Amino acid sequence: MKIYPRSQHPAFFAEVEKLLPQATEITLIATGLNLIWEKRIVDVLVERAKTGKAKITICMGNPFSPHVLDGLIEEETTGEHAPVGREGIERNVKALLQQLDLEGNHAGFSLYACLNIIRPSLH
Repeated sequence: MKIYPRSQHPAFFAEVEKLLPQATEITLIATGLNLIWEKRIVDVLVERAKTGKAKITICMGNPFSPHVLDGLIEEETTGEHAPVGREGIERNVKALLQQLDLEGNHAGFSLYACLNIIRPSLH
């Protein structure tokens, strides 16, 4: 197990890119999920699901949930700028859904909008 100072850390992305080609079950859980900003990572996820080499599950914060909105507001008020914010979450989900539609919506790929992502308070 490794710990990274933030999800945008280059070492975290490098570790993910190293593990994705070999993992058979991949579960990603986050509010905005910075990983799906990276086209090359999404392409690998979709391809692994498409070929049946991996089962992919993505759980993201529902940008319309008051709990997720509270968390995004809390990040802003503590001086921490939310990496994606509500609009970014919506944009990322729409882009991912469009790509999945183009690729044929593979059974090995599941996407969930969660009412709340459990996280400690920043205060």
